[in-house]
This record gives sequence, structure tokens and C-alpha cells, in this order.
Amino acid sequence: MELQKIFHSVYKNFFNTHDIVLSGPNILTWWADISHGISILRLKQKLPIKTFCWASLNTSGKVSFWSMFRYSVIDNSFKEEELSIFFKNDIDIITWFLQDFLRQNNIPAGIDIDILSESPPWHWFAFSWVVSVLLTFLLHIVVWKLDPKILIYQELSLHPWSFDELYAFSLELSNRISRGKSIGATNYAVMLPNNT
Repeated sequence: MELQKIFHSVYKNFFNTHDIVLSGPNILTWWADISHGISILRLKQKLPIKTFCWASLNTSGKVSFWSMFRYSVIDNSFKEEELSIFFKNDIDIITWFLQDFLRQNNIPAGIDIDILSESPPWHWFAFSWVVSVLLTFLLHIVVWKLDPKILIYQELSLHPWSFDELYAFSLELSNRISRGKSIGATNYAVMLPNNT
């Protein structure tokens, strides 16, 4: 919330120029270095910094990523980064996956997406998994499978089948973004309300 006060005009511009705004907490996994790829207990902690997904709907029928901004602690500013730095896989594979979901649900709309992260680049705060969950929520809102009111206070009181569908989609998207290096624990943590 502090960054939103300091950079009021940056946030205001995004909020005023997009149809849908979603945000999710970044997650710190304790013992990540020693537990990666090993089946041991990991602790996950939600951090007070967020990643935002800003979306504008259009009639193009295509999903496009326009920009990605990250907060630089060193410069105390938001800096635009190349999307290819974030997307380890070919961006066309990811956009095709998202567009295919819209087509399967008979939605002719297109979506222009901007991403803003309050966390600095090159960290271990689960950025790609948070983005996967936010994009999952976004697409399910656009195809009318998810009521955005459910997400407003992070009261994800979904029927088990709805939660399972969202979780499975976010996991599949995470695997496309990270070239199959996602086991889904962080996706699950991002989707849980803060009071759990």
C-alpha cells in the first residue's frame, strides 16, 4: 500500500485505463534453495507486496501482453522490462493457450494485458506463479465462470469443483510459462484467502 501512495499517478493511470484489475500477494518459500526438487516440507509466507494484472477488453480475438513494470529498490521507481525476460517459454505458446481457452468458451473478445510487480526483478517471490493465478482468474472472469465479487475480499468461497478447475488451469498455465517447472504448491497458496 505504501508504493501506491508514493507512486499514486502510476497506479491511477493503470486503474483508469483498464477494464479489469486483479492483484495477488507475492509468496516467499522458506528453504527454497535446499528443498527444490526434493519432497520435504516447505513453508510459504504471503508478503505485503503485490503483483497486478491489468486488462483491457477489445474485439481483436487475441490475447496480447503489452508491458511489464517492476519496482526497482535501487532507483526507487518502476521500470519497464522486456516480457521475454519473464516468459521463459515462447510467448506465442502462452498467448495461444489463453486464446484457445477463450475460443473454447465461445468468447470472441481479445484482451490486452499489462503486468506491474511491486517486487524487484530476480527474486524468489513466486512472481510467475502469482501471474499464472491472476491470468487464470482473469480468463475465468471474462468467460463468466468466475464472479469477481468472490475475489474482492479474498473470500474464495468457491464450490470444490470451481476451485479445482481454477487450480488445474493455473497449474497448466504455470507449466507453460516455466517450461514444466511447477508443482503447484505456490499456485495453491496464492489462491487461498489470507485468513487460512
